[in-house]
Amino acid sequence: MEVPLPNGMGAIVGVCFTEVLGGKLKTGRPRSLLYPQLPVEIRSGSRLVLSTQTDEQGFFQAVLPAGTYQVAGSRGDVEVNVAEGVTTMISLRVGKRMVD
Repeated sequence: MEVPLPNGMGAIVGVCFTEVLGGKLKTGRPRSLLYPQLPVEIRSGSRLVLSTQTDEQGFFQAVLPAGTYQVAGSRGDVEVNVAEGVTTMISLRVGKRMVD
């Protein structure tokens, strides 16, 4: 179901994850784990715009005025340009646990 965004607004939909597999080993295990209930902060410059958290599956969403934002989880951050009427999907790596 499509839901229109309010005038002047855009949206971010994101997923927070940790890499748990890489390097030379090839196994049938997942390469990453999603982070449920992880706090996520969205800033414009030094100003906190929104504080939210991921859902039980590691996803979050935010509707924001068009502009440039820093989206940060526990150890990772991403700069995102939000455009009016557009939903932007991001992935936010919040850790790396490599075992080979």
